[in-house]
Amino acid sequence: MENTKPSDFLPLKTWFIEYGQPVFNSDKLLHYHTKPIQRDLIDAGAMAKVGVHLFLHKTRFWPEYQRIVSAGMVL
Repeated sequence: MENTKPSDFLPLKTWFIEYGQPVFNSDKLLHYHTKPIQRDLIDAGAMAKVGVHLFLHKTRFWPEYQRIVSAGMVL
C-alpha cells in the first residue's frame, strides 16, 4: 500500500467545502452505500474511522469504492 499521511484524509464536512459537493446527497445515503463495504474501504486505505467519525482519502476513495462495488456485482 502507498504511504498515507493523515493530511490525505478529509472529514465529511471538509469534503463538501473542498470539492463543492457532498460525497452522497445525504448522510443516510452515505451510510447505506458504505456500511456494508466499510471494512474493505478501510483495508484499501480509502477510508478511516476514528470513533464515530469517518474520513475519506482525497484521491483513493472513489476509485476504491467503484472497484469494490463492481467486484461485488457478479451476475
